[in-house]
Amino acid sequence: MRSDGYQTSQRQAIIICLSENEGSTVTVADILSFLRKNGNKANRATVYRNLERLAAEGVVLRFPTSDGQGSCFQLARLDGPDCHEHLHLKCSLCGKVIHLDCDFMEKLEHHIEENHGFSMNFGNSIIYGVCSECRQRASLEKKDK
Repeated sequence: MRSDGYQTSQRQAIIICLSENEGSTVTVADILSFLRKNGNKANRATVYRNLERLAAEGVVLRFPTSDGQGSCFQLARLDGPDCHEHLHLKCSLCGKVIHLDCDFMEKLEHHIEENHGFSMNFGNSIIYGVCSECRQRASLEKKDK
């Protein structure tokens, strides 16, 4: 884990919460709920402060919520490509995040730069939609009716 070595119980609990939700994003409200269920009395300001530090260290990714009114967070992948080098897809139904770290990203980046004169910044990029599992579940529910 990339870190300055300073660990508080709140920081560790936030990382545990994010780890338990690997593959999806969580909100500050989700983290506060997790902390309270586990006997940690951290307040909203403490959670935000820790998330800011973790994001600055590259341990946590911050994404805008689908309504653009807030942020959601995910533990950064430490075992693969840097999340600042690719786009992300987020399911609006289940919250699952898919990392687009395939060869297509280089082609897309090249196309946009060559044809549109625009240099992409993938840092907190996210495209919202519905994942295959949620589409399949919706299709099955539709058939059952």
